[in-house]
Amino acid sequence: METVEVVGGYVFTIPDLRASDVDLTADRYPVAEVRLARDVVEAEFQRITGRSFTPRTAFLSVSDIPGWGELLPFADVASVTVLGASPGPLTVERVGHFAYVPELPDGTTGIEVDYGWRVTPPGVNRAAKIYARWLLMEDRSGIPDRATSFQPADGGTYTLATPGRAGYETGIPAVDAVLDGYRFKVIESVMLG
Repeated sequence: METVEVVGGYVFTIPDLRASDVDLTADRYPVAEVRLARDVVEAEFQRITGRSFTPRTAFLSVSDIPGWGELLPFADVASVTVLGASPGPLTVERVGHFAYVPELPDGTTGIEVDYGWRVTPPGVNRAAKIYARWLLMEDRSGIPDRATSFQPADGGTYTLATPGRAGYETGIPAVDAVLDGYRFKVIESVMLG
């Protein structure tokens, strides 16, 4: 059996993103390019927070299932279903937003894990559109992509929020602030400490 994941929604729709900025026309940004930006945003948001902001279903084969008593590799688990000889719902022990793998019945060939937010929180939706716009338009910026600071012709120096530095993940303060509110800080401090 192969591990497969099904997505039950998106952090924003393409028309919703286009409506957020008059420059995001289909002529300038074809559908394929906007979809790619949305895919990058969803993957980055999940990497940064450890959570999916859309409903997802993952199918894990027996070899991919964590051992008995270990945490499932997903946060915000809604349900787990056993696949195999005796298919059906599986009762899992929950600890906050996480679930432990219980003892699986004999004949189990895999499990189906339904996880993620049922509805994308409004702040995350807004942050996702900001990040997607930045991804789509970054090549039009007058600031070199490797810059950590810049000096405009009229004087002064500006320090930029840079991804991977000083707590910034995306380099966009408004986006990073929203995502920071959805991170599991206790787990991070235990893992780092």
